[in-house]
Formats: sequence, C-alpha cells, structure tokens
Amino acid sequence: MTVPSSWFRANGFAWGLSRAEMDARLLRRASDAGAEVENAQVVDLILDDGAVRGVIVKHDGSDAQYLAPITIDATGRTRALARRVAKHSHTLAPHRASLIAFKAHLKHTHVAERACEIYFYHGGYGGLSTIENGLSNLCFIASARDVRSCGSDADRVMREVVCQNSRAAQTLVEATPCSPWLAVTLETFGRHSLQPARGLLTIGDAASFIDPFTGSGMLMALESGELISTVLAENLKEIRAGNDTVSVAAQYRTLYKQKFDKRLHVCSFMRRAAFVPGLASLAIALFGASTALRRRATLATRFSSSRNF
Repeated sequence: MTVPSSWFRANGFAWGLSRAEMDARLLRRASDAGAEVENAQVVDLILDDGAVRGVIVKHDGSDAQYLAPITIDATGRTRALARRVAKHSHTLAPHRASLIAFKAHLKHTHVAERACEIYFYHGGYGGLSTIENGLSNLCFIASARDVRSCGSDADRVMREVVCQNSRAAQTLVEATPCSPWLAVTLETFGRHSLQPARGLLTIGDAASFIDPFTGSGMLMALESGELISTVLAENLKEIRAGNDTVSVAAQYRTLYKQKFDKRLHVCSFMRRAAFVPGLASLAIALFGASTALRRRATLATRFSSSRNF
C-alpha cells in the first residue's frame, strides 16, 4: 500500500534529511532573517500570582531574567515550560508510560529510494527513510512490556519486535546502527493545554502530540509556530501597551482548533485501529483496495477541514 508524495502538492518524491541537519538549516535561516541566536538554557519561569511573566535563562554560567507579556513553550514533547507550571502548582502527577520510542541512524538498509516506509507490528509501528550521506533514519515505538522482555536493548527490540513485519525484516536484515540509540517514553497522544497558565502559550508537540505514523509532527510544529506568530503580530500593539493578553490566548485557541482538531480526531481513530490486530488488518485491506479512501484519509492527517481536496 503506497501514498505518493504528489498527494501533498510535492514534486513527485520525498526529500529526507536528519533532524540535526534540518534544525541547523532552520537556525541559520532564522539568524539570516535577523533573529538573535544564543546558546542558552531556560532554567525556570518567572511567576506572579500564577501567571507567567517571563523566563530565567542560564548563559555562560550565569542566570539572567527576561520579562515578557507572553512566553511560548516550544520545547516539544517534553513540554518543559508547561511542566514547570505544574511543578510550581504541585499538580504534576506521576504516570507510567505504556510505550517506548526509539530512534537511530542506520547503514546498510534496503529501504526504497526516496521513500518513507511504515511498518506495523504487534504493539507498535515504525518508520524508515533515507537521509543524507547514504544513511537511513529509523524511528519506532514498542510496548514497554516488549521492551522489558528484550532487556531494554534497542537493537534487540528492532530485530525481535519490529522485524515481525515481513517488509521490515527485509529492509533491516543487514542494518547496523551508526549513531547511539535514542529512547523516550510516550505518555499521551493528542491535545495538551494551549495555555497552561496566563502568559504561557504552547506550540508544536508541546501543544499537541500527533501520532508519529502520520509523518506530520514537524508540519504541525511549523504550522502552529506560524499561527502563533500571526496572532501575536496582529495584536502586537495591544501586547506592547501592556493590555490583558486573555483575548490573544482566546484567539489562538480558536484558530488552533479550526486548523488542527480534525486531523487530531482522525489520527485518534487510526491509532485505535492500529493497536487492535483484527481491526488493523481490516483497515489495511480497505485502504489498500481504495485509492480514493487512502488519499482522503492521508490528506485528513495534514490539512484543516477548510482545505478542499
């Protein structure tokens, strides 16, 4: 079952590159556009009566305070700033994750050229694609129980769990990691709070964690970044005047819902189907038999309900 890149208004093929290379290019572009880029770390929030008024940043061994009427949490799935709000309010509850995600760069794979292959197997799914320098990027998730049964050895999980999929067994038969395995627990999918506290708004994975098999996580990160930038630009005069930012947050929530809620609902349904073996087999058969159905479902994971397709 295939999904051609042309369905996404692309020029007929996909272009793969590593996250490190993409981040470096975005950083250079931001710098060229006039952004001030610093190697610093946010270590805490500045809170006033439950509202976020800025951040405390560590740079060159010293702390500095940056005040702002609105702070944006763009820290990804870790939601580092939103979690700090919860920590300060003592509302952060422990949660045992049921899924573990792994990622590594591999050599000697047999993935199709200019393609991203998705593999479904019992308890999870994974994606393999080519990147720069003749390498491939493999990301996959597996149940925490399966990971423990493999001694938490990522390479063993790849061989014994991912390669239950016959196509994965073919493409990964000679694959060897050429970078350390990265692992992270997955707690929840779907929407998080867009405003964890007054003065704090979230974008990207910090706002919503869409299912990785859709391949649209980075798209939502970029789109939500563009969305909040537009909202802030339209209200910049009011923000600088120190007026209440409640209306800004409300406008962002409304536009975010219009743009992303449909695709998140579609992905929620697909996720449930993917983890029920019988239902997953039925869904694969249906999508495989109908190009029109496959195309519509694919586009629903990327475009808003107002988009005509």
